[in-house]
Amino acid sequence: MSYEKLVKEAAVVVGAPASSELAGAVTKVLADGFVFYFKAHSFHWNVVGKDFPQLHDFFGGIYLAVFANIDRLAEEIRALDAMAPMSLGTLISEASISENKSMLDSMSMVSALADDNQKILSGLLACQKMAEAANQVGLANFMQDLYDSHKKFAWQFSAILKG
Repeated sequence: MSYEKLVKEAAVVVGAPASSELAGAVTKVLADGFVFYFKAHSFHWNVVGKDFPQLHDFFGGIYLAVFANIDRLAEEIRALDAMAPMSLGTLISEASISENKSMLDSMSMVSALADDNQKILSGLLACQKMAEAANQVGLANFMQDLYDSHKKFAWQFSAILKG
């Protein structure tokens, strides 16, 4: 296939409107990320016990890494010509993970984040496949990068919980 022919085909794809389903999927990824971010941040603030220094730093690293991508997710929604969530209530209602409403011991905190992380991984993979199918290459790559970050978290959670 020639370069010129591929450029013509790509021009049609680039000009095609994105689906509202894809924007909705990115919104769910954003919502899960925001709830996960806040849960990790609150665990960072409230962890106690003999592993406090390690878990305080660990939770801090997680919330910083996740928060660093929140704005980009919202901008991706806007780039798909949809509106990003305007309220915390909307984020919470769109999320597949729930807020933590009571104090947990340190290993229960790790376990809660590990469980939530599995849901995030599933959502990221689904969103990546949708973006790829819609020829949203940059968005698909971003979802893959987030997936890789969360796979690392999964490994870390597993290693802590085995101890």
